[in-house]
Amino acid sequence: MKYFQGIIDCPAKLNLSLRVARKLRPDGFHEIDSVFQAIDFSDKLQLTAAPGTGSTLEIKYSPEFFAGHSELHSQIARQEQVKQDENLVLLATRAWTDKFLNSGEQFSFQWMLIKSIPTGAGLGGGSSDAAASLKLLTAMADHFKLLPASYLNSAAYREALLEIAANLGSDIPFFLGASTAARIRGRGEIILPRASNRQKYILALSQNFTATAKAYARLDAKRAALKGNKEEIYSNDFSLLYEDEQHRFARLLADFPDANLGLSGSGSTFFFSDVIDEETFASIARVEGYLLIRAQAIENWPPINLIN
Repeated sequence: MKYFQGIIDCPAKLNLSLRVARKLRPDGFHEIDSVFQAIDFSDKLQLTAAPGTGSTLEIKYSPEFFAGHSELHSQIARQEQVKQDENLVLLATRAWTDKFLNSGEQFSFQWMLIKSIPTGAGLGGGSSDAAASLKLLTAMADHFKLLPASYLNSAAYREALLEIAANLGSDIPFFLGASTAARIRGRGEIILPRASNRQKYILALSQNFTATAKAYARLDAKRAALKGNKEEIYSNDFSLLYEDEQHRFARLLADFPDANLGLSGSGSTFFFSDVIDEETFASIARVEGYLLIRAQAIENWPPINLIN
């Protein structure tokens, strides 16, 4: 075939726990110790590739997810209004082609990203999109026989992909891992697989999003103003930045001790196990500024679907 076309789901993740070291690493990053769990709340990414030049990215918004949620749609659209060359999908494309394509091999990459996962929600949407782009580029390389199949299936190629991923973002290597659940340490490069928990969750998506770098700066400032390790009462250290919201949800879930309220990433999405009754669900759904959705842990990464 003269072109390659494939599409893949890009799952979100939850941080079931997250500890952030107070002292910075020599590279300026914080050490983390976290448990990641991938869930079935996803973006979709499609690649059409053919001999040629240039990369384009079109971003659309899931009509099924955003129907009836125009305010959240508008918030996410504003978040995505960044320069195209800052999008992780295009950055991953550039890094992959620089690494693996010979100077004489030129390809046109047309990307279509269908967003459901808000940027700045602590769900790893951008990281998952970037990992999915690397998976699609790998399939494209196999399709056009740009690299030997033996190399694409080798540990050396996998290590090269993980290096690209780690250079682009701390969460991206997890989405390239073998397991959909893992303990993550270091800056994100230490991945210790674990069994998926198969849990069903309710996510409370906030209409106020948080840039990760700003959240870390706010956490450092908050800790400096506190005495002791107050954050240890929470499963996620970033809950210090959302104490009012944390307490509000905790009160609403008081009759359900197995709900295990948590915060994902650096915020702003809260989540809890789907063990509540419909009356409590309705009460939580009335909390201003939040949208509730149901999601489930996944045991396997979504496959690439080829489009003929």
